[in-house]
Amino acid sequence: MKVNGFFLAFFVLILVIGTSSAEIYKWVDDKGVIHFSDSPPQDISEASDEEEVSSADPKPQDNPPPNVESQNAGLPPNFFDILDESAEEAEAVEEPTVEIYVTSWCGYCNKAKNFFRSRGIEFTVYDIEKDRDAARRMMAFTTRKAVPFVVINGHGIQGYSEQAYEMALQN
Repeated sequence: MKVNGFFLAFFVLILVIGTSSAEIYKWVDDKGVIHFSDSPPQDISEASDEEEVSSADPKPQDNPPPNVESQNAGLPPNFFDILDESAEEAEAVEEPTVEIYVTSWCGYCNKAKNFFRSRGIEFTVYDIEKDRDAARRMMAFTTRKAVPFVVINGHGIQGYSEQAYEMALQN
C-alpha cells in the first residue's frame, strides 16, 4: 500500500515538474490581437538564446541591392506612383469614424473618450443633454437613453466596453 502511494506521489511530482517547465509565448499579430501559446509564432526565428550569430555572417547592408531597373522592366514608368497613391487612399478609407454620445456628469463617458484618445483615434463627441439633434440621432440607434453610446463605422455600442470597441474597430 505504501509502495503504491510512493509511486503515485512520484508520478504526480513528475507531472508537476514537466508542466511547470513549459514556456508561454505572447505576441501581437498584424491586427493588434494579443495571442498566448505554448509554441512561438511561426514568423519568429528558430534560433535559441544560446546560439550566437557568427561575425562572418553577411549583414543585410553588406549585400548589394538588386538591380531595380531590371525588376521594373516592362512596367509603365509611373506604375509605382500609382500604387503609392492607391495605398494612401486605402489608408484614408481605413480610418474609423467614431461618434460618442455623452452627458457632462458621466464618468464612463470620460473613460470611453480616453480609450479612443490613447489609441490616437479621432472621434466626435455629442452631449445629448445640450444637443437635441444629437439625442435624436442616438435614439435612431437605440431606444435606451443610457450613455456612453458609441457609434463606430455605423455600428452602435451601448455602454463602456473596451472589448466591444476593439471588435468594432477591427471590422
